[in-house]
Amino acid sequence: MITIIWKNITESDLTRDIIQQRLDTIIERFPDLLQRRVTVTLSMQNSPQQAGPDAFNVKFRVSEGRYRGLVVEQSSYHLYAALALVVESLLERLNRHGDKSRMRRLHQARRQPTFDKEASHQQELAPDFDDRADEAMSYDFPSWKQA
Repeated sequence: MITIIWKNITESDLTRDIIQQRLDTIIERFPDLLQRRVTVTLSMQNSPQQAGPDAFNVKFRVSEGRYRGLVVEQSSYHLYAALALVVESLLERLNRHGDKSRMRRLHQARRQPTFDKEASHQQELAPDFDDRADEAMSYDFPSWKQA
């Protein structure tokens, strides 16, 4: 469930459609987000005391599920540029999260000992070395003295 919150900005259908398009590309790659509570907050900061361009903030927050606690916030002087920055950094963070969990599973699988029944059976059937091989290994080479 995706909720869009507007702060100090007039709500428009065009902006809502663009946000939905951008989030659809993310949801295609990460379908878990569709079933979770996701909040997108759009805000504009302008100062009556200080002249200058307005700053637009876009904040993406996941409140529950696998990606719970994920917050990505970007700001720019243009709303759509801030939205593009959020989408880029969100994809990066979600990919990194997936890589971490995948690597964690691989490391845990490597730590668990596996018992190969056939390999242990072959070791039992392997012939022992004869005594001559043991004698050859214990041969003492003469030591060379330097004069």
